[in-house]
Amino acid sequence: MYYNIIFLLLCFIALTKAITINIVVQSFFSYSELYQLIINDFNNRYVKENNLDIKLKLNLFTEQNSTIGKDFYSSTIDTLLNKKSHKYDVFIYDPLFTRRYAPYFIDLKKYLPKEIIDSYSSDETINSGYYKDQCVGLPVYVKYKLLYSNINLLNKYNRTIPETWDELVETTKIVLEGERATNNNDLIGFSNLFPKKQKIHQYLNLTVK
Repeated sequence: MYYNIIFLLLCFIALTKAITINIVVQSFFSYSELYQLIINDFNNRYVKENNLDIKLKLNLFTEQNSTIGKDFYSSTIDTLLNKKSHKYDVFIYDPLFTRRYAPYFIDLKKYLPKEIIDSYSSDETINSGYYKDQCVGLPVYVKYKLLYSNINLLNKYNRTIPETWDELVETTKIVLEGERATNNNDLIGFSNLFPKKQKIHQYLNLTVK
């Protein structure tokens, strides 16, 4: 279970004139539409209901506009934060980066009512945005990682759903070898959601031939 965290750099601003808040996020998977839905809901509904003169602007790093990939995005944000750049106001990040970027963010406990922070569903969820007793981020959404299996092929080769990487490798080899023996050469043993330039074996030393 993973959480994406939204990190805030801005304190509350007196609403004396129209304000554009720039949000930056990296999305190499299928979450681009989700972010845009959040932005649209805020701009088209929330600001009107609360009479706010604020507009959110989404700056999206995707596989289409950032061919170098995840490392390029991380290094770009590193550079901007180190230079104390004001290009972006809100950062959406994986909680793995909480420790890395916490020194640059404000403690939200000083600005948000306690009931808002306490409204999150579990301690695990909200704690992912804490660093050294400071609340530097709030969750945007919860991600669940799932493994989909072809139950027909598993039954055909008398295999159960893999529960470990070793079992996945073993089962994949058995199924692929069996299918290739019948000239089914189009079968993919394992399909991941990593960007095209990032391979699964780079993370797990996993290769299936």
